[in-house]
Amino acid sequence: MPRWMWYLPLFFLLLLLAVKGVRLGHSTINLSESDVVEHYVQRHAALRGVAMDQVSCSARPGEDLGIATWLVLRCGPGTAFWEYRINRLGRLSREIAPGEGAGGFRPNT
Repeated sequence: MPRWMWYLPLFFLLLLLAVKGVRLGHSTINLSESDVVEHYVQRHAALRGVAMDQVSCSARPGEDLGIATWLVLRCGPGTAFWEYRINRLGRLSREIAPGEGAGGFRPNT
């Protein structure tokens, strides 16, 4: 067996990692805040059994909650809201029920 064939598994592994990295980067670049907010508002309405026109949600950047939180979405009336913390990939990193409290990372200012 030629010596160069010993490196084929390493080559294919590196190729696979490169393809995965490009796909992940592409999906992160094309993900907009509006798409993520719309998805989680629909999810909230479906899970809580509320009509879409009755859902009241607001979103804000998750700057003060650490690197794992990109957006914070709050849905619900007054102080009885559900809080959804969403990371940069559009995945739910934490869901906080009413009365559960924030309990997240809050830097001293």
